[in-house]
Amino acid sequence: MSAAASAIELEAVQEKVEEQPSRWTSGPAIVLYIAVAKLIVQLLTASRYGFHVDELYFLGCSEHLDWGYIDQPPLIALITFVARHTLGESLLALRFLPALAGALLVWVTGSITREIGGARYAQALSAIAVLVCPAYLFMHHLLTMNAFEPVLWAGCVYFAVCSIRRDAPINWLWAGAIAGLGLENKYTIATLLFGLVVGLVFTSARKWLAAWQFWAGGAFAMLIFAPNLIWEIAHHFPFLQWQRFIRANPGVQTFNFSVHDFLVNQVLLTLPVFALWIAGVWFFLLSARGRRFRFLGFAILVVLGICLNSGKPYYAIPIYAIAFTGGAIAVEGFTNRSNWRWLRSIFIIGIVAVGAVLAPCFLPILPVERFVPYERSLHLPLPIRSEFYESQSEFPGYLAWELGGWDEIVAAVARVYNALPEEEKSKTGILAQFYGEAGAIDLLGKKYGLPKAICGQLAYHDFGPRNYTGDVMIIIGYSPAALSQACRSVQLGATLENRYGYDSQRGPIVNVCRGSRIDFQRNWSVFKHY
Repeated sequence: MSAAASAIELEAVQEKVEEQPSRWTSGPAIVLYIAVAKLIVQLLTASRYGFHVDELYFLGCSEHLDWGYIDQPPLIALITFVARHTLGESLLALRFLPALAGALLVWVTGSITREIGGARYAQALSAIAVLVCPAYLFMHHLLTMNAFEPVLWAGCVYFAVCSIRRDAPINWLWAGAIAGLGLENKYTIATLLFGLVVGLVFTSARKWLAAWQFWAGGAFAMLIFAPNLIWEIAHHFPFLQWQRFIRANPGVQTFNFSVHDFLVNQVLLTLPVFALWIAGVWFFLLSARGRRFRFLGFAILVVLGICLNSGKPYYAIPIYAIAFTGGAIAVEGFTNRSNWRWLRSIFIIGIVAVGAVLAPCFLPILPVERFVPYERSLHLPLPIRSEFYESQSEFPGYLAWELGGWDEIVAAVARVYNALPEEEKSKTGILAQFYGEAGAIDLLGKKYGLPKAICGQLAYHDFGPRNYTGDVMIIIGYSPAALSQACRSVQLGATLENRYGYDSQRGPIVNVCRGSRIDFQRNWSVFKHY
């Protein structure tokens, strides 16, 4: 063993011997406390503001379980189905599992840090980094696939690290299982898997490519992913069709982020702990102590490179928990060697304080009317103001979509519905142009006795026109001019205003259409749109 390697081992051993923690103050115990704190923070803010537009969409998908959807794999619909049928349909009930995923991410991050060689301080620091990271605050606030993606990435990396550190290749099977589950959640985990393979190829860890367990893990991942892959093949790859469309039509979704915008967003999304994940990249790629796990440094760079060239700024977020592990060990080692251990508490206090100041910008902590003044007082441009369309809201997109006025929309539709003659109600259907409004009708309209909505957008189109004939339709979002061409008579039902939400200039228009010239059952495809 070289002198440098001996010094590294001695440093790690000395760190652990000096601490001699008790059972209640050990690294895993502290990480567990931080995980519980993360869970509490997320649950305390779960019921403020309202349903996010994507949550309404996934609730709609959960009523039509399938092995795939045009814009997503099937796992989020299944999770939503389980949540609503076990915990209920309140905001707190639906957001419990995302909050739990956030707490689990804290635990897995601390566990990776321990496996790599981090002692108690490093484990605590990496866990706190997840707790205060703004990106994870808003990700674990909502019931979306983004809430579960980081912990699936971290779980896959954890078992890869265990395979290498413990010389236990059987862990590749567990890594493969989590990778397969990750593919059923969101396809972007493929960037991590590609990065890990690149890292293995270009480092000394390439020997694991010859292990049958590694390839068995890959086969296991594909076996779990197979149902969705078969669904895509059977339906002529609708996800790829959708991707081609939105990239060819930037007005639908925004993908053309400049390099500057992408990098600025990475800073803002991780601001209190930005330096920590940079230190993590250095640790894995350049430090002697991180040499054994250098493949993770390559994986981080590959993910960032792919996202920089073809993704949205938040696509890179799941990789940061992995980078935090190396950064925490780097800080622990530096302060130990330099006799600057007194800086450790100051560093943690600093990132927690900055995280607390930023938290109201990423979680619905403040009353709605106080959000914008508070944001402006910080003089920081918040990231990802709006991903879809041209929003006029002063709120960032991830919160503006919770302020879509869904209750007001549903109440307005109910007033229009209840004003119809009784003989028309039994044959009246509801058509929404936007899936958010359709999801709101489906969820919130039950208390008004409204029929279920139909919509031509994304997966809602695949759900079909139900049994609606088009004789009498309450139509949300389409312009009267367009409806006058499709209906024999059009009656204005209601117009809405939305002060804070995704379109602060106006809400949707609600019209009553009688005598549709379009046969909904035979020509439903004309309503299909992205």
